[in-house]
Amino acid sequence: MISDPKQFIFNMRPGSVFCAHLYHPEESVCFLVREKSDTILHNLREPVVTVVSGLFVQNGIGLLTIMFMIGPDINHFFETWIDYHMAENEGERIFNLISTQENIVFHFYGDSLRVEKLVQINNSLGDFFLRAAEQIKKLQPWGSRDFAFEREAICRKYPTCGDRWNALFMHGEGN
Repeated sequence: MISDPKQFIFNMRPGSVFCAHLYHPEESVCFLVREKSDTILHNLREPVVTVVSGLFVQNGIGLLTIMFMIGPDINHFFETWIDYHMAENEGERIFNLISTQENIVFHFYGDSLRVEKLVQINNSLGDFFLRAAEQIKKLQPWGSRDFAFEREAICRKYPTCGDRWNALFMHGEGN
């Protein structure tokens, strides 16, 4: 749980994303996106959102990534990873919520650290998250350090979001 959300967002670098489990006004998952205000203003006026999610299984660890592009720049990817076995069953809860919620909401925080843009899309990831959870349940549980180590290995093998995006579809693991 984040004790100081404003400080957390302040520490995020532009272009980064955090998958947030919210409890108010209702329990849901959304994505907090930190970006430069200028980019939000010029690239996200009438946003077109493309979202993909994929599961890499490496050394017995299920690494789920969500990547999305917003706006006209197809080279401007955002990415976040979700660990099914994160502490206190938080990952499992996030999987369950994403698999059932109707919409996905992106909160864009700019230079002022306030929400400058809110984008809501229909949730196309629900079925994928159900299938990914079933695959992950067949694996032995792992620790957060193992997840981080294998995520870094994936990022070394596929150094850009575009490379990972392509790898997911070449291997048939994307939604």
